[in-house]
Amino acid sequence: MYGAPTDNIDLLAYYGKRDTDSGEDGDGRELYEDSESENILLKAGAYIGDDHHVGASFSRTEKEGVFPFRPDFPSLPNSRGLDVIPQEIKRDTYTLDHNFNPANSLIDVDTTVYQTETQILRDSEDVGNFDFDAKVKTTGVKIENTSVIDTNSGRHKLIVGAEHYEKESEMVRDGSATANDDANNTSVYLEDQWQIGKLTLTPGVRYDRYESPEFVAGGSTYDNVVGAFAASYEIAPRTQVFASYTELFNGPDLGQTVFNSNGEGIYVNNDLKPEEGYNSEVGVATTLRDLTIADDALQLSAKYFRSNIENYQQFMRTGSRPGRFGIDCETGAIGGDCQGMFNSDEDYKIDGVELAANYTTRDFGMGLSYSRARSEGDKTGNSIPSVSGSGADSGDRYMVNLDYAANDMVDLGWRSTYVASITDNQGETKPSYDVHDVYVNYSPRQFDGLKATVGVYNLFDETYASHASRLNTADATATDFEMGRNIKTSLTYQF
Repeated sequence: MYGAPTDNIDLLAYYGKRDTDSGEDGDGRELYEDSESENILLKAGAYIGDDHHVGASFSRTEKEGVFPFRPDFPSLPNSRGLDVIPQEIKRDTYTLDHNFNPANSLIDVDTTVYQTETQILRDSEDVGNFDFDAKVKTTGVKIENTSVIDTNSGRHKLIVGAEHYEKESEMVRDGSATANDDANNTSVYLEDQWQIGKLTLTPGVRYDRYESPEFVAGGSTYDNVVGAFAASYEIAPRTQVFASYTELFNGPDLGQTVFNSNGEGIYVNNDLKPEEGYNSEVGVATTLRDLTIADDALQLSAKYFRSNIENYQQFMRTGSRPGRFGIDCETGAIGGDCQGMFNSDEDYKIDGVELAANYTTRDFGMGLSYSRARSEGDKTGNSIPSVSGSGADSGDRYMVNLDYAANDMVDLGWRSTYVASITDNQGETKPSYDVHDVYVNYSPRQFDGLKATVGVYNLFDETYASHASRLNTADATATDFEMGRNIKTSLTYQF
């Protein structure tokens, strides 16, 4: 519900409740997740005079049920009996904001103060020693001013800002043993969106002072300056070419909260380097109109991108399983009784392309798209490692979308997604899959604002796992399968 009780005050309140029972994959195996969740959002804003607007919001998400042992684990039973564990998840977010925008093109100041806390409380019901209460809290403030300046050489939209945030993690085991860590960052940035006729140039620069977590990188402080530059040019009516280059900086983040131990059993890497590199892209986009009939449109776009990552940060665990070699507690060499972060000895590049075509008329629409991305290490040729236990790359993705308005009451749609198989440098193959979805919308003339929707997703009951999920072709219980055929209905009334 929302409303404006006076001309200068706006209010909004939202409540949602969801009950979930386990579904099945395409082979009829139960995907365990029984849960109840609630969502609350409250927002209020007020105009003070002609120049100021203040606002506040609060949101809470709570979810309780039985979930996979870890978020990236599949929900099929496994040999250790750790298929699902009772857990509670809660996230609270508080925000205060203020905007000052007088009748002056040089001043448009936004200030935001925020805090978000996420908690996971797990009760394994005496199945092993897996009980914990884990929290991560982020508190920050951001201030930004936008100035519009008209000159003889074009219009400048100048954005200058500063932000400071602190992230804290807390881990409680057995109701008393507490372990903590924190990191904080202060940054200032400047960006200029410079419009010169059909040409737009956007240079930018950012400075970060980052203090790393004590039990990850010894509280090391990193000072870093990165730059960025983007350009676009309208070479013909409704046709633009564009390019951009952005330098990257990523300091050592908080470790996984479940491994917090105040340094016990952890190799604190005082020599850990921040991840650095760049993102770059170049492309073209155009819109063609009145091709076959009046008011039709064909949108075409193509983009090539490359990213480079240096000092890639990885977490090494202890254990006897493949890939768990531990770290020497004294020297930091691979192999030992500690676990912790280290920099990969090779750099990675990621190359990719995205192609899209969308054709629309008054009652018909069709979209085609293709995307591909590949990562490669400069020494081994291996793809970027993934926490899911295999390479992070996914197969080429092809998508087809069709939409048809049969009349002013009925709208029909179909979407097909095909992901090709991919084989990594070690010979591990992720199989291809093809998923189809159909839907129909019905808006009766007799009830203005009423809309009913029915959709059948994964129409042909495909058994598959996303290439971004945990996937093991030799062991189904180690694969995070997606839902099989499922039907969704909704009824909305807008007034």
